[in-house]
Amino acid sequence: MINSAIIKKEIKENFFVMKGSLWLFIVALLFSVIALCFVSIQDLSMLAQSDIITTFSKLVIVIGCLITIILAATSFSNEKEQNTLESLLLTTVSKHEIAIGKLISIILMWLAVFILSIPYIIALGEGSSVSVSIIRSVFITGTLIVVIVALIATTLSIILLSSKNAIVTSIILFIIVAVPGFLPKAVIKSSAGSLLGYLSPLSSAFNILKSVATQNVNTSIATTGFYIAILVWVLIGTFIMNYGIKKIEIRGE
Repeated sequence: MINSAIIKKEIKENFFVMKGSLWLFIVALLFSVIALCFVSIQDLSMLAQSDIITTFSKLVIVIGCLITIILAATSFSNEKEQNTLESLLLTTVSKHEIAIGKLISIILMWLAVFILSIPYIIALGEGSSVSVSIIRSVFITGTLIVVIVALIATTLSIILLSSKNAIVTSIILFIIVAVPGFLPKAVIKSSAGSLLGYLSPLSSAFNILKSVATQNVNTSIATTGFYIAILVWVLIGTFIMNYGIKKIEIRGE
């Protein structure tokens, strides 16, 4: 199911081009500016360290998701627009191998973003004991969220066969899903807010990060529930992706 040639092709297109290098440079620059704001602006520097680390970790995942959306939403539509999809389908490589190769390359881009964030998380968490836990949580939750986003955005790329439409639709869906993660604490604590927190995979990830940053052992059961909610979304995304793969075909047959 894993084809190394496809993975190498996708890595080359995502990393070893001006676009990929520029994205990583911009991400590193953005991380630097955000971290500088936290340590230099008086109002921000007065925030609790746990809030600073949590906020930065959320931004890391959101940035990773946005890059994932662009790569995934153009993964198949770009092939179609450049008239390379048909030739790829005519090879001995299966449709599942093509899709998995593209997904692995997209996840590797997220891992590059995550690695860039590690020094900043360590710096912002200096003097506390949560840096390692936060890094581990960002890796686990971030990877799961990116997988969900990649599965759905790639499916839209297959079905819509238009990079523009796939990107716009993916971003709109991401915004809808992300809204519960930015609701006020008073809303989150309500029954409806709590339900939205579990329904939104991004909100679940944010709640996990908050629990880890505050070292709140009393929320371990809730944290487990959030992980289960995210894994359910991974399964849903996998089902959606399998449906999308069946729709890959040579037009005009």
